Amino acid sequence: MERLVEGPGTLPEDLELPAQPMIHTPPSGVDGTIRQKHGMPQSEVETPTLPLVCTRPSGVDGRIRHKNWVPPSGVDFGIRQKQALPQSEVETRTLPLVGARPSGVDGRIRHKILGATVGGGKYNLAQLGFSTVGGGWHNEAQGHSSTVGGGYSNEAQGHSSTVGGGRWNQAKEWYATVGGGFSNEAQGWLSTVGGGFSNEAEGENATVGGGWGNEAQAYYSTVGGGRYNDAEAEYSTVGGGDYNQAEAEYATVGGGYKNQAGGPYSSIPGGDNLRAQSWAQTVLGGFNIPKGSVPIRYNGDHDKNEPIVIVGNGENDSTRSNAFEVSYNGHAIVFDQNMSGTARGAVKGGTYIDNIVYGWAEVNVVAGEITSCGDFGVRSISRYGPGIYRVTLNLVGPDGAEEAYLNCGAIVATLGTGITPGKEPVLPGSYGCAQIVTSDIVNNVFDVFILQKDAQSGHCDIGVDMPFKFHVTGRVTDTAQ
Repeated sequence: MERLVEGPGTLPEDLELPAQPMIHTPPSGVDGTIRQKHGMPQSEVETPTLPLVCTRPSGVDGRIRHKNWVPPSGVDFGIRQKQALPQSEVETRTLPLVGARPSGVDGRIRHKILGATVGGGKYNLAQLGFSTVGGGWHNEAQGHSSTVGGGYSNEAQGHSSTVGGGRWNQAKEWYATVGGGFSNEAQGWLSTVGGGFSNEAEGENATVGGGWGNEAQAYYSTVGGGRYNDAEAEYSTVGGGDYNQAEAEYATVGGGYKNQAGGPYSSIPGGDNLRAQSWAQTVLGGFNIPKGSVPIRYNGDHDKNEPIVIVGNGENDSTRSNAFEVSYNGHAIVFDQNMSGTARGAVKGGTYIDNIVYGWAEVNVVAGEITSCGDFGVRSISRYGPGIYRVTLNLVGPDGAEEAYLNCGAIVATLGTGITPGKEPVLPGSYGCAQIVTSDIVNNVFDVFILQKDAQSGHCDIGVDMPFKFHVTGRVTDTAQ
């Protein structure tokens, strides 16, 4: 059988023609390859091989070799996907021939969603414009310009939100980000969860770095990591640890276990079961006694004797105690008592609650009138007669509210002469030989007696007004005798 000629001419006389007329034979030199004029690059387009309508003679390959060939009615030249998604999920695009194209075909390949991209994986969806799913399984980029890098069952729901990977993570608001991990949620605008398990960044600009079960609930709140930590107020921070809470604005807990920073601007660097409840208060140690009630930026309405620094030394919730406090006024309090006996030695350089000076004064008496160049811890000094004086101390508890009582202590009293340092210590002749004695101290009160020797009896039993000095130390209690 002779082959078709590659140029104008006639068929052999013995060639049998089919019942349907044969399509026009392409001119000589025309390769008949269908090429795309617009759309995808030629390297990415599968060139279909279109059969002739008629039965072709032996040796004829059937490729169309005419540029201007027009397909017969009813012939479909749609390009279909060989693999990947099922055919039911693929949009069939009609690719026009270079020559005359069927009616209604514009020759351009169109996407269903502008700029949406699914790089790979399975059952992934990029649902709005410029959304992207890189790969993985069952991931959804639901927001405009949102991105899911990969992983399993992640959702980027907000505008420009991002989930890097992991499993069951959700970036729910605009610009929210979850880096990875498992079951994390970035719920606020510009909120971030770096990773970990079951963490939530709920406030606007809130951040959870990682860990387990942490929550940054408020505006600009932060939890660095750890487990079950909560940053509950604006600008509050928990660095890490376990079961810590920053409950007030600008409050900070660095770490540790079950610590609560409940005062505004309060801080707990770390420790065990600590409580900071006053403005700018810092608490260290463990199981402290919570003190203070200054709400914010001391304004004079609250007692400045309240502590701004507390060091706790308790052992559990039922035995909370403090070792040391510093007040808003600036005074410091130690709570260790050396107690009586030989059970404990006094530590060199150590300060105890029962070895400090609670009162002192330097007293002058002129013509029966008492003056003082200075005193500390003294409420009053009264004169009951020549050489007889009553001193009342002014002692209060650590918070400055209730009174404290000194009932067991030591009083050191000395006579004063008014002699300038460097001068010879000779008493004025009118004083003669004199001595000073005191009573015991009871409920912060003691008496001072200055006695001069009676020239006739030889006894020191004549009261005389003279300058004197004293200081008092002892063990203060909360109850009066």
